[in-house]
Amino acid sequence: MTGVDLCISGSAGRMGQLIVTLASNGGWGFGRVIGYDPQLENCGDLEFLLQGSQVLIIFHNEPSAVVPQVQLAAKFSKPAVVGTTGLTDEMVNELRELSQSVPVVVASNFSLGINLLPPVLELLCRMIPTHWSIEIVDEHHGRKLDAPSGTAMTLAKFIQGNRGGKVECGRSGRASGVRPENLIGVQAVRAGDIPGNHEIILAGDGQVLRVRHEVYSPEVFAKAALQVARQVVDLVPGMYSPADVLWGCRL
Repeated sequence: MTGVDLCISGSAGRMGQLIVTLASNGGWGFGRVIGYDPQLENCGDLEFLLQGSQVLIIFHNEPSAVVPQVQLAAKFSKPAVVGTTGLTDEMVNELRELSQSVPVVVASNFSLGINLLPPVLELLCRMIPTHWSIEIVDEHHGRKLDAPSGTAMTLAKFIQGNRGGKVECGRSGRASGVRPENLIGVQAVRAGDIPGNHEIILAGDGQVLRVRHEVYSPEVFAKAALQVARQVVDLVPGMYSPADVLWGCRL
């Protein structure tokens, strides 16, 4: 059986190189693997490269380039898998419009562990007392440009949607009063070579519950993205999360 042909945008970056390497090593069910990155000399024309591909994977640090690239994919009826973080709400809405014609998978974090969290958080939001405090801490390597991480903000908005409250990023100086009960705090750490850790802290009277996800290698993200890319060719147009694709459930 012929493998799925990939075009990987951002192939000169850390994650892009990893995805290209894994996809090219065989055993993943892929055919031709084409890299595209404006940082490379003679990288070719994305519009031309897409015509010889079946799926576009986008993993780079330029959020503003994501929508134009997915527009090109939609032009040639190619599904798109987007792992670039830092997308604005407007960009996500534009991708949602494009998903009416092709499958589009968008995620701030492709790891399987993070994508299992929503039902857990939904239960916790329903069960913990309203006066408990919630804080989210994201830890990443010093090369990560956006803070807080897209994953941290996705988790914060999910909690907000299930529990209410106000999301507040960062903290400094002297507060005018005690911490509001309805606050969802988000803090960012950038240090060393941390691939990406996220912890949700739920603190009550005399007790703390911590839900933590740790990643020890960026291969976690690359492998999950490739699993999604292998299956997205069989989907009907729509906006999907990795959980939708991998487990057939909308979390």
